[in-house]
Amino acid sequence: MITFNETSFTVEVHTGCLPVDNYVGTINDIIDVLQASNTDMRGAQNYYYLLELLRAMIPDEEQAKKLSA
Repeated sequence: MITFNETSFTVEVHTGCLPVDNYVGTINDIIDVLQASNTDMRGAQNYYYLLELLRAMIPDEEQAKKLSA
């Protein structure tokens, strides 16, 4: 579901349970797909290190517990 506000929007994804695990898994899947994509599709650009930085920004289990509390 998407909610539009005056200066922002919110996307809500129902996961059934464990939304933090679902979020982390989804981000990891996106990164994996982009890292494995054909280099012809992105030209000479290599996003590997940028994606690794994004992966490093995913909360670990302890941080995720604090976020969902």
